[in-house]
Order: sequence, then structure tokens, then C-alpha cells
Amino acid sequence: MDLLDHMGDRQLGVTGTVRQNRLHGVPLASSKEVEKKFKRGDSQAVYTKDSTVIVWNDNRPVYMASNCDDLEPMGTCKRFSKADKGYVAVPQPSINALYNTSMGGVDLVDMAEKNYAITAR
Repeated sequence: MDLLDHMGDRQLGVTGTVRQNRLHGVPLASSKEVEKKFKRGDSQAVYTKDSTVIVWNDNRPVYMASNCDDLEPMGTCKRFSKADKGYVAVPQPSINALYNTSMGGVDLVDMAEKNYAITAR
């Protein structure tokens, strides 16, 4: 959250996923509460002076923070449902949709580094 505030002070927009244990003092539901009480596609948002932190229940809870995007407008995404034995439309926050379309370089480099790690003896 400090990085988000720092980048906001420099007029740079940042959106990314956050681990729940990094959200000290942010009144969002814990992952256990989300798994029990939220249906698939439900979300909760907390707004601070210039940032937004959300939790969205997909297969598992997804915590995201942004200083430039918002929860609204809600879009939809397709997910496979075992109960319906097919794909269903699930409500998705716009912050998540924009993050998924824009992520790229760093995530791909991390993935490649993990897959092709050089072992040294």
C-alpha cells in the first residue's frame, strides 16, 4: 500500500494483485470469510483518499489494489461451472478486467525464469 501511495504522488497509475497479509488496517473480508459467505462473482471494495482495494471471489478470493482504476462498471467473464457442466457468465470488476488485459512483460519474465531456471552447483 505504501508503494501505491508513493506512485500516486508521482502521478503514476498502478494496478496489481495484493496478498491478504499485506493489507494491514484495510477493513476487507478475510479469505476464509469470502470463501464461506460470498458467491462466485461477488466483490467488496474499500476506498481510501486516492486508491481502491477490492476482494473478488472467483475460484478463490482475489485481492487487488489500484490508484487509477475502480470497481465499477462491472463486466462479465466466462468461467466453467461444475454444477452447470458448462461455461457461465460471472460478474467481474473492471479493475480485474483491465489488469488482465494489461499485464504482460514482468509476469512473462517471472514465468520464464521459473520454467527455465538454471541450476548451479
